[in-house]
Amino acid sequence: MANTSIVFSKVSGYADFVDTNFLSQVIASGASSTAPPVGYAYAIVKPMGGNVWLAFTTDGTAPDAGVNPRIPLDDGETFTFHVKPNTRMTTLDRT
Repeated sequence: MANTSIVFSKVSGYADFVDTNFLSQVIASGASSTAPPVGYAYAIVKPMGGNVWLAFTTDGTAPDAGVNPRIPLDDGETFTFHVKPNTRMTTLDRT
């Protein structure tokens, strides 16, 4: 069973770099992340220990990787993207 590291971050003012204020979580396959606080608009996601499907919702509800739109991520691959408020993520082992 894979774990996934999720780091939420924000950008300081109009700077082109990520702020040093992070919210970090590690979730097991099938578990859901919490939504980031207001202002945290970027997510850095990295599976550890296996390939996963990453699913997300933007309404604060827990996503279902078997139903919600999902993307495949390979073990050790880092994926960074912009997120809306109330974004939650979940992963599901991909065999």
